[in-house]
Amino acid sequence: MSRFALPWQRWSGWALLAFPVVSMAALVVVTRAVPELAGVLVGFFVLCFAYAGLFLPRYGGLVLLPPALVAYFGTLGTVTSARVVRTLFVALAWLVLAELLHRLQTRQVALIAQLRTDNLIDPLTGLANRRGQARFLTEAEPATS
Repeated sequence: MSRFALPWQRWSGWALLAFPVVSMAALVVVTRAVPELAGVLVGFFVLCFAYAGLFLPRYGGLVLLPPALVAYFGTLGTVTSARVVRTLFVALAWLVLAELLHRLQTRQVALIAQLRTDNLIDPLTGLANRRGQARFLTEAEPATS
């Protein structure tokens, strides 16, 4: 029996985009109901782009940017030229954050895979070491006579 109610591993990586988009839509509703919270909840957008960098496929931040901008302007109330210019810089920071986190995670996954390989192979000969041989023998199918 699965520990999770939803089969996340079988879904496309882009299905995880629903979480930040729905969260930002809810944020707009909350800030419309209580406008005083708009300034406090702006940091939530940074968390959404951190999420995009860690869990979405490459360029997830770019895909998240249009709904984020709509939600961001929805939380601001009035749109002025100064806010638009400030939002351009903020959006650039969001994208840089998402891309950097994605690159760091990709590098970490590659390093872990390399460490697992190095754990099983002798660096001098390129052959399986004791751990590699033991793993091979446990995975081998018994011979049928």
